[in-house]
Amino acid sequence: MSSESAAAWSYNIHETSSTTSIPLTEPQRKIIEQLADVFAKQLNTGVSVEKVVKYIYKFLYAGDYIPKQVFDYLQHFLSDKEKPYYALLGFCYEFGIGTKVDLDKAVKLYQQGAAVNGDVYSQNFLGLRFLDGMGVQRDPKKAYYWLKQSARIEFSTGQYNLAHCYQYGIGVEKNIKKSLFWYTKSADNGHTMASCAIGHIYRYGIGTRKNEMTAFESYRKSAEAGSEHGQHNIADCFRLGIGCSPDPEKAFYWEKKAAMGGNTTAQCGLSSFYAYGIGTKRDDRKAVYWYRRAAQEESLGQIGLSAHYANARGTLHDIHEAIRWARRSKESYPINHLFLRIGTMIQGFFNDTLIQENPKKA
Repeated sequence: MSSESAAAWSYNIHETSSTTSIPLTEPQRKIIEQLADVFAKQLNTGVSVEKVVKYIYKFLYAGDYIPKQVFDYLQHFLSDKEKPYYALLGFCYEFGIGTKVDLDKAVKLYQQGAAVNGDVYSQNFLGLRFLDGMGVQRDPKKAYYWLKQSARIEFSTGQYNLAHCYQYGIGVEKNIKKSLFWYTKSADNGHTMASCAIGHIYRYGIGTRKNEMTAFESYRKSAEAGSEHGQHNIADCFRLGIGCSPDPEKAFYWEKKAAMGGNTTAQCGLSSFYAYGIGTKRDDRKAVYWYRRAAQEESLGQIGLSAHYANARGTLHDIHEAIRWARRSKESYPINHLFLRIGTMIQGFFNDTLIQENPKKA
């Protein structure tokens, strides 16, 4: 990486705002400092970037702050190395917070924050951009390099992403032992998804001996820390008896928490709990409600909603709605549609002739 010039990554803040020469008041400075703390805290817990965006807007709206003004204030702080201001400003450009989406400017800010300031948050985002090729040419080796840099000073998200590189051989030789080492460090530093990853490795015996009790404890750690992914997985453990005795009531409890937190896989699972009375009283209407919630994003939710319309469970019989959701599932994930067709033909849910003869009604 020595051949890459930090000077070439310099970023002129005056390109984006004419307000940068106006000194900030103390209350304005506090807004930015608090916003940087929100940004850093959420990244360190392992929530998705979409949720980080939501937390930022929650902070802004709770204080009645105008996103564009806060974005302008933020540009005064790029010389301050105490907090991840380069990463935060780049994040604003990447997700259009207070400004238009501009991946080129986002990457330039991540590059300068990473190379000049040594900011682990910028290094993490720069590594991810090299990984997915957004705003920069995809380069797994550079992704690995920057993610390794971001993991060096107890930054849990950098450690999690570095572990991911070792697990899947991204820019480096696959090494499950090193992967577990970095997942464990990340989990110890509060990253809830790292605990889930450890759970998966031991549950399925990925590159190591299978250990369902260790998997269960890892999922529980994640679930109790508030991760919807951990909550869904611990529900699965209680449902199937993985590393514990089967307990339908506890399975239902954790699946409901995960579903209410927005996990679409858990929403589909919760629908099944209600549809078949697992750990709770059977309630087809609630099953339909949760399938409908999940169906906005999740193909399995679309399948479930389609079947309920076809079979008049928890809703009125509506073959056209059944076909519409089945087709949406096919578009989302074709193999799910295959399974659905096999199942519905066996159960007599659909009249296949109607699907073929009336495609425009779907």
